[in-house]
Amino acid sequence: MSTTDAPILVTGATGFIGSAVVAGLADAGAVVRASGRRRPSARDVSGRPLPADRVDRVVADVCDALGLRAAMRGCRAVVHCAAGDGRDTVVGTRTVLEAAAAPNPVPVVHLSSIAVYGGRRGSVPETTPLPRSGLGGYARAKIAAEQACWQSAQDGGRVTVLRPSIVYGPGSRLWIEKMAHRLKANVWGRFDRVGTGTCNLVYVDDVVQAIRLSLEHPEHAGRAFNVNGPESPTWNDFFERLNAALGRPPVRQIGPVALAGRVLASLPAKVVARAIPHLRPRLGAALLAPAPGELTLFRLTATYPIAAAREHLGYAPRVGVDDGLARSVAWLRSIGLNGEE
Repeated sequence: MSTTDAPILVTGATGFIGSAVVAGLADAGAVVRASGRRRPSARDVSGRPLPADRVDRVVADVCDALGLRAAMRGCRAVVHCAAGDGRDTVVGTRTVLEAAAAPNPVPVVHLSSIAVYGGRRGSVPETTPLPRSGLGGYARAKIAAEQACWQSAQDGGRVTVLRPSIVYGPGSRLWIEKMAHRLKANVWGRFDRVGTGTCNLVYVDDVVQAIRLSLEHPEHAGRAFNVNGPESPTWNDFFERLNAALGRPPVRQIGPVALAGRVLASLPAKVVARAIPHLRPRLGAALLAPAPGELTLFRLTATYPIAAAREHLGYAPRVGVDDGLARSVAWLRSIGLNGEE
């Protein structure tokens, strides 16, 4: 990584991936301007201190063109990690691309997602046509954001699109903290044939590696790259391996009928929790049951090959699942969550 004094702007720096990108780029010697709707912390979300001499923390909303241009002033590249609702995803991406295009284009690395492939099965390379229907709101927004990237590239912008798979690691509230709560509450286990889909895990540091390599190889702007990890366990295997890393007794087998019953029984509680948030603590384990969309994901058998990223960027994922889970559980314990009985 170049040690030039010109900073790299990272949007979404208050989030799980964004803060890890800030820390990773700074550790590699880059000067980083970390931005978010609120001022980013002096630590990443895992609690690691950021090097103050290489990280400038600013407030900038990606949907605010003037504020974003001010944050981008003097930057040599942009890593767009900001996430939000559908509008924020699409409008924010367009605003970032417009700010990066004028007056002198700077490279942009845009973080998309394998969600853009929808329910495609089997091996899903980057050349796979993206679906036009049957998608949830998140996938639709990510596709629309990518369309803005491709339009920018046609207009002379220097945009690289990365499509990470299931990103986990220290600081992951969804795939680590929430899953650990579910296992600890004894509402989770092996989901029989429902959990035999492919769990495409990629450790957050490997995502940072792919971003860093994209910045170092701007000649490959205008392309999309899958970013996946070195292993592809089933979801059942993931649940068991996280449970073991937590030091817990073996998970139970939960058959399809019992699982469907839990999902149905949880729906009223989840409706109440959305409508009256202050009642969430009283609703207990019902809120930890799988959602129907999760069960669809846990059934999906698909892999996202990284041959293009290996060939063109030199990307090579380094962190295996057991190593990544051990690091993640160490973080959980550092914040006071112990999965042991």
